Amino acid sequence: MSYLLLLISCRSSFCCGVLRALCLPSSHNELYFPVGLNGRWFSFVVCIKDRVFFVFLDSAFGENSTYHRDIRDELIHNFIGLWDEYINPMMHKRINFEEFDVLYPAVPKQENRHDCGVFALKYMEIFTPRTQMANLFSNIDIPNLRIKYVNDMFFSPLNNCEKSFVTDFFGDACSYFPCPLVHFCFVFFFLPSIFFTYYGLFNFFV
Repeated sequence: MSYLLLLISCRSSFCCGVLRALCLPSSHNELYFPVGLNGRWFSFVVCIKDRVFFVFLDSAFGENSTYHRDIRDELIHNFIGLWDEYINPMMHKRINFEEFDVLYPAVPKQENRHDCGVFALKYMEIFTPRTQMANLFSNIDIPNLRIKYVNDMFFSPLNNCEKSFVTDFFGDACSYFPCPLVHFCFVFFFLPSIFFTYYGLFNFFV
């Protein structure tokens, strides 16, 4: 299955990402990766301290599904291979990933075929090895989460794209939307949605 990429297609990006994770405070003991394969998304988590697991968080398919039986072993194998090649030489002691258990925790499930990306983001936001995730959110929350994530990414200080399409509209919108609540919703929800759709950035969420 040579088509199966490990989490990130660029090896140098993987290396830098793991190095940044290793520099996090000791309370951060997990590595989180969104995985896109065959038109859908799930989350892959590697718990590297205390409780050692390879964790799969999937809103549609479970441990015994054909989807995961086909990819699980190779995904883990590729992760270990890249870790041994790039990270292990810089560590005093090799992590014995062969002793890690594979875990499929109970998680909220999607009820359609197009919300997997939003579920994957929410899983990474709230998961810890001791978190009981099954009842923390549901399909009812997905529309609001979709808007929240798009808004957060668009207005993030790390996003260097041109934002004047939205920010310059703020003053002009007052004459069209005198109601403050309608004005706020239009500027901070509707316009970013148009922008993201125009540039094709909604692909992650479907």
